[in-house]
Amino acid sequence: MAGRVGAGNIAGVAVAITLGGPGAIFWMWVVGLIGMATSFFECTLAQVYKKARPDGTFRGGPAYYIEQGLGQKWLAGVFSGLLLVTFGLAFNALQSYTVATSFQDAFGIPTWLTGIALVLVLGLIIFGGIRRIAEVAEYVVPVMAAVYLLMALVVMALSITELPGVLLLILKSAFGLEQAVGGGMGAAILMGVRRGLFSNEAGLGSAPNVAAVAYVSHPASQGIVQALSVFIDTLILCSCTAAIILLSGMHLADTNVGGVALTQSALASHVGEWGRVFVSLALMLFAFTRSCTTTTWGRTPSISSARRTRSCSTVFEC
Repeated sequence: MAGRVGAGNIAGVAVAITLGGPGAIFWMWVVGLIGMATSFFECTLAQVYKKARPDGTFRGGPAYYIEQGLGQKWLAGVFSGLLLVTFGLAFNALQSYTVATSFQDAFGIPTWLTGIALVLVLGLIIFGGIRRIAEVAEYVVPVMAAVYLLMALVVMALSITELPGVLLLILKSAFGLEQAVGGGMGAAILMGVRRGLFSNEAGLGSAPNVAAVAYVSHPASQGIVQALSVFIDTLILCSCTAAIILLSGMHLADTNVGGVALTQSALASHVGEWGRVFVSLALMLFAFTRSCTTTTWGRTPSISSARRTRSCSTVFEC
């Protein structure tokens, strides 16, 4: 979950609604369901083709099963290069920018100052505490996700009579039946698919790198866990953000507010101005732990010496 939950769950949903209308949420759900199957297969393959190392850890991912399963070493190299550029630069840049703009809206902190702070903290992690931060993320993200879900449930409880209308609006806008609000079926599908994929990363080849290093009894076990994480990310947490925004009516306001600022304004309209601070803190934890997780690919706690030295027939037994 730490590798999937990020800015897409808070800011990405707001962008999808702004540009594609409420119907984009329906297509995010569709992408999430398809992504569960995609993630199952890619993460199971990562386990099947992973390699054990002398120190007791594992290495694996799409590059490994492209090279070994398809026999295309050059294609594995191309994929690795694209993955490095995408997640080393583009994705992390977007995550940090979203956090910076969120802090500017909630606390008035300049974006450049937040950016410098993120660089310094990330530097400390990379050069000294990757495993420690990764272990903390295992606890922080589920707790933060639960708190965010609880906040969304409170908002829905406060506006329970309007909830059926919001669900109907999503379905109508998904198929272009609410042109004035939804912007047409094409925009809804386009933004829903784009933001859904960005949110859960299913099929992008990032999650299998993490899934490959896990110690499991069977490859499919990791595939099931990863499919569940897509469900939690897209069908639960993204729906929470959608409910907060659509129940507030802020998406209908004639303003230039968009992205994470829209989510902050929407929650503030429900619970008060402290809602902006809550969104900023949630976004910071989600985005930062997601970025930290991408820097910890291939690093897992060492397997005990007893488990490393005993004889075994397959890598899954070791």
